[in-house]
Amino acid sequence: MTLRAKLIALIALLAIGGAIYAAWAYHERSLGSKEIEARDAQAAVAALQRENEQLRRDAKTNEDVANALQAEKDRLAAALADPPVIRVCEPASSPTVPAKAPAPRKPRQAPAAGGSSASVSTGAPAGVDIGPGVQLISRVADRLAAQERALLQREAALR
Repeated sequence: MTLRAKLIALIALLAIGGAIYAAWAYHERSLGSKEIEARDAQAAVAALQRENEQLRRDAKTNEDVANALQAEKDRLAAALADPPVIRVCEPASSPTVPAKAPAPRKPRQAPAAGGSSASVSTGAPAGVDIGPGVQLISRVADRLAAQERALLQREAALR
C-alpha cells in the first residue's frame, strides 16, 4: 500500500471517528438537556403542589373565620332578640299619693355656734315617689330597644 492510500485511509478513519464522536456527544447533550428539563418540570410541579396546599389551608382558615363570625353574629342577634327585662322599681300596688304643696320656705339661718343644723327634720314626710318616673324611663328604653331590634332584623334581611 502506498503512502497516499494510507493517508486516505487514515483521513477516512478520522472522519468516521469524528462522526461517531459527534453523534455520541449530541446524544449525551440531548439526554442531559432532557434530564434537566425533566428535573425543572418536577420542581415546578412540586412548587405548584405546595402553593395549592397553601391555598387550600388559607381557604379553610378563611371559611373557619367566616363561620365563627357568622356564629357570633347569630348568637348576638339571638341575645338581642329577647333581652331580659330589668325593672328598677316594682309597679306601685296602690295609686301614688300626690305630693303635698311645699310649705313656704323660711329664710335660711346660719347654724348656732358649736351646733349643727339637721338636713331633714324628724317629722318630715317621705320624699317624692320616683317609681312612676323610673317606670316611664323603663318603658321608653323598652320601646327604643324594640326599635333597635327591628332595625337589626331589617339589616339582616337586606343581606
